[in-house]
Amino acid sequence: MIPTLLIALLTGCTTIIRFPPPFEWGDSFDSAGFRDNGDLDGPVLIQWASVSCDQEVGTWLWEAETDGWTRNVALDVVDTSGIAGWEEQHIMDVVDSHPNGRWDRLQLGPIPGSTAELEWIPNMNTVFDCGTDRSKLTFAMRVWNHRNELTDCIVWGHDAEELVSRMATDPEVVDLGSCLIFDL
Repeated sequence: MIPTLLIALLTGCTTIIRFPPPFEWGDSFDSAGFRDNGDLDGPVLIQWASVSCDQEVGTWLWEAETDGWTRNVALDVVDTSGIAGWEEQHIMDVVDSHPNGRWDRLQLGPIPGSTAELEWIPNMNTVFDCGTDRSKLTFAMRVWNHRNELTDCIVWGHDAEELVSRMATDPEVVDLGSCLIFDL
């Protein structure tokens, strides 16, 4: 049986993507038990991700949870509405972790939007306005485990197929197989 993907679109500019890990070890896969058995270097998968904006103050917030400890989680925010759209890469911060490696909770923001391109600083601000730019953005989230291996990649937003195509030349993504696309 293939696990069901639940994609929930909340009111306003908030989008949440929820999905379980692949059931490679059987129908009763328990990532917590897997991690407690000492395999902290196994595949680390994104369990849920969200992006939201506060239009009143003009800030963005990205959050995610993985099913194990991470070394690095990169967030790409890309304007896929034109040929030469603006692209940003941010690194998400671990804000909470399970002591036995069952999960990491990650966050970027809140960070201010509508920053001039020459004043953009990764992890500090974004050029994108959360009210007007949301419909032209595509997001990618990539996860590396403690052996520094890319173990998961998801893409969603305006033109996910185009962004997956751009990322297909990255050797780590090639080794992973591809990034998963989620439509909203």
